[in-house]
Amino acid sequence: MSGGWTRGPARPIWPGGPPSGVDAISAVVRACLAAEIAQLAPDHAGPDTPRMSSRTDPQRTGPPGHELPGLDLPGLDLPGLDLPGLDIGAIGTTAAHAVGSPMLARAVADAGLAVASARHFADPAALMADPDWRLGVVLSPWKRTLAAELPALSPSARATGVVDTVLRTTVARDASQHGTGHVAGGADEPGAMLGVNTNSWAAQVVLELLAAGRAPAEIVLLGAGASARSVALGVRRAWPRTDLVISARAAPAARELAAVAGARAVLADELPALFDGRRRGPAIMVNSTTWGETAQSQAAPFAFPVEALLTPGGAFFDLNNRLSDLQAQALRAGCTVSSGTLMQRATHACRAALVRETLELEAV
Repeated sequence: MSGGWTRGPARPIWPGGPPSGVDAISAVVRACLAAEIAQLAPDHAGPDTPRMSSRTDPQRTGPPGHELPGLDLPGLDLPGLDLPGLDIGAIGTTAAHAVGSPMLARAVADAGLAVASARHFADPAALMADPDWRLGVVLSPWKRTLAAELPALSPSARATGVVDTVLRTTVARDASQHGTGHVAGGADEPGAMLGVNTNSWAAQVVLELLAAGRAPAEIVLLGAGASARSVALGVRRAWPRTDLVISARAAPAARELAAVAGARAVLADELPALFDGRRRGPAIMVNSTTWGETAQSQAAPFAFPVEALLTPGGAFFDLNNRLSDLQAQALRAGCTVSSGTLMQRATHACRAALVRETLELEAV
């Protein structure tokens, strides 16, 4: 297990496991804010002192996601902070649908903001050329492309090379002081852009809920694209020593991701052999592929022998939001199943909270 993501200490959202009655969305938002944005805007105390709002200051909130009160974003009132309507831009194959998502609108409202406009663009160049949006929503197939074009990246975006959210904010101009390089748009321009990976936190909260306070013996991750990279980082933050197995149709991509994540790359037809002679499959299996995203995507056979891996008592996490054939198969096999809906809600909540956080940091 030599990957760079396994070298640090475990950083679960809930160090003792999810407590009873937990507000999972509130917990993941706090963890994401504290890790991804709080360190980017040093205050007058010096460049090494993070400037934090009341939600990301651990002295005021306790460990992120652990025994915390509810997240009351609209209740915070900074003098002189006039919260504007939020302009959203999006790119990706499903961007037209995403900008009209009720989950996104609800997350923005829960952050005390209101959507002023929501538009989709053809590609990263069109998105970055438009001066009007404040929140950029980045979907497949552009997550890794945009990460390469935005030198100002949050820690998780930098680790994975994946950006799913772009913030246009003046606090991004300080990113170069924290090892993220020069800022797209110019360090002194109000339109500086910061790329963030929220998907890794959103995936992590689902995985920790499925694990129910136990460290999984093994997790099988199907796929090796941008979404898989985010899932793998979430796995490694929560459980650095769990046996993570990555399998993808593109074997070189699986090997590359396995190398950085301290995982094993296994060909699809070799997966069943990993569990031969055992009465159960992996503790958690994750589908990060687009198979099941639409009815049309299910026309071709699935590339992985999941029937040999889905066993009673296991858990299946499908990143796709719709009820797919894979989810139905996992339910019939006796697995606990999570679709991508909770992950999507958590992603949108983190995006909206990041915007609110940067507005407050700019006002300090």
